[in-house]
Amino acid sequence: MHFGTGRNLVISGASGFVGRAVASAADDATVAGSIGSVRRIVRDPGVLPRGTAGTAADLTDPESLERALDGATVLVHAAGYRGSDSALQRKVNVDGTRAIVAAAAAVGIERVVLVSTTAVYGSGAHRGVMEGQLVPHPESSLSESRLEAEDIVLRAGGCVVRADLTYGDGDRWVVPGLVRVQRMLGGAVDDGAALTSAIAVRDLGRLLVAVAATSSEVSGRVFHAAAHPVPLSALLGVVDAAVGLGLSARPVRRADALPLLRREGLTLHQIDLMTSDHWYDGSTLWTLAGLRSPIVPSIDARAADWYARILKTESRGVTG
Repeated sequence: MHFGTGRNLVISGASGFVGRAVASAADDATVAGSIGSVRRIVRDPGVLPRGTAGTAADLTDPESLERALDGATVLVHAAGYRGSDSALQRKVNVDGTRAIVAAAAAVGIERVVLVSTTAVYGSGAHRGVMEGQLVPHPESSLSESRLEAEDIVLRAGGCVVRADLTYGDGDRWVVPGLVRVQRMLGGAVDDGAALTSAIAVRDLGRLLVAVAATSSEVSGRVFHAAAHPVPLSALLGVVDAAVGLGLSARPVRRADALPLLRREGLTLHQIDLMTSDHWYDGSTLWTLAGLRSPIVPSIDARAADWYARILKTESRGVTG
């Protein structure tokens, strides 16, 4: 791929699940020379690891955003609210994105890259969907807010990276949710055969930095960040092997699982994610990055340690 020279990268939400992975990949890119400098924006710099510098700013405070962004040339906007409070969804995801895009324009930032999600497409089955092939159909207020944020960025000339289900160090939703369901059912729905292009957060971080650093024209474009499709059972199998969860592989018929999952409070979209194919063609972004999509899921040592801790307590379930 062709990289820009000396781009100064600023990352919003740098203490979050995806933001930390972006910052780590960006630090590596500074050594390689494709990124000139890295700046982390967080609401509270005290949450960053000792020895890591951060710049305090808040999406609801435009003046703080302009100060934090001044001098940067590229923004990866990874800050956001993923909870169920619809008022906060709009305040942070929609109004906050509008504020940071305006601040970026005011200080002359050349490129804004928004981290979004394939959840904006709604329920499947989705098989090998490429960018532009499927009209978004959000099925929750959270996904609606994220689609509105996309529109703000695209209209301003930025680009959007829609990530598929993302796992790894810091994941509180995807793998914990799948594990919770499999434990509850005593087995895997339809033998875990539903295909997913779930992506490791470390790979997502590298892809986002590649978009930030490339000299290719990405204005107004949407990309998929998605790995090679595998059965959900393969993803859980890798985690089980790394952590030793002892998950049952007994197949559970979808028809038998559905009423149990509904009684547990899962939405129809969450159930759909676990029982039908959802995989997306990410080849455009992998090519842009000059990288190969992983063929099988993998869990590094940090992710294994994280899941060993977090899976001792129950999680609320797969996001979307």
